[in-house]
Amino acid sequence: MSLLEVRGLTKRFGGLLAVDDYRLDLPKGEIYGLIGPNGAGKTTVFNLITGYIRPDGGSVRFEGRDITGLPPNRVSELGIARTFQNLRIFRRLTVMENLLIGRHKSYSYSLLDTVFMNSRYAGEEMDGEREVREVMRELGIHEYADRLAGELPYGIQRLVEIGRSLLTKPKLLMLDEPTAGMNPKEAEELISKVREIKESFDLTVLIVEHRMKVIQGLCNWVQVLDHGRIIAEGTYDEVVSNPKVIEVYLGGT
Repeated sequence: MSLLEVRGLTKRFGGLLAVDDYRLDLPKGEIYGLIGPNGAGKTTVFNLITGYIRPDGGSVRFEGRDITGLPPNRVSELGIARTFQNLRIFRRLTVMENLLIGRHKSYSYSLLDTVFMNSRYAGEEMDGEREVREVMRELGIHEYADRLAGELPYGIQRLVEIGRSLLTKPKLLMLDEPTAGMNPKEAEELISKVREIKESFDLTVLIVEHRMKVIQGLCNWVQVLDHGRIIAEGTYDEVVSNPKVIEVYLGGT
C-alpha cells in the first residue's frame, strides 16, 4: 500500500483548470520529484494535498485514510509536513524559537501548568529544547541557535524552515522548491542534507524543484506536469529524454 495515494485530483480557479486528474502513488521511504514549467500546477498540487485549498474533485489518502479537504492542522497532525516556495520563517525570532514553534503540537501541559510553571511544564519544555537542539545538530545549524533567523544567510534560513517541519514529526515531508534563491554551492549542500534527514528521520519525501541537478541527485521517480496534467513520469533519465518533456522545457517540435 502506498503511503500517499492521490486519485483524480482536480482544481479550477474560475475558468482556469489548474490541476486536471492528478494521480500519485508514493511508496514509503522513497523520494519523488514533481517538475514542470512555471504555472504547471505543482504548488497547487501541494496545496490540495496539505489542505490549504479544497479540491473540486478527486481524493487524497494517507496511510489508507481519506484526508481529502482536511484543514492543514489536521493534515500536519496525521504526519505530513511541508515547506513553501516563498520562505516562511519568523525573521525576528531566533533559530531556537523558530524551531520550538514546530514542536508545539507535542506539548500536553495545560494553561494552569504554564501559569504555575510546575514540574510538568518544566519537564516538557526541557524535552522540547532537547529535541530542537538534536534537530539543529542534524541540520548543522546548532551554532546559530541564538541568532535572529532574519539575519542569517538564505541557505541557513531554508534549513531553519525544514527543521521546523521536522519537529512536527512527519512521515511525509513535502518540499516546495527548497533551493529557490540559493547559489549552486548551497543547493548541492541541501541535496546532501535531504538525503541525510530522509534516513535519520525515516522520511518519505515529495519535492517540487526547478533545478534538474537537484532532481537528478535525489529522486527515485519523477512526474512532469504541464497545464495541470501529468505528461510524463518515470526515472530521471526516462523523463528528460521524453519528447513531450523536451518540448515543454526546450520548445522543441
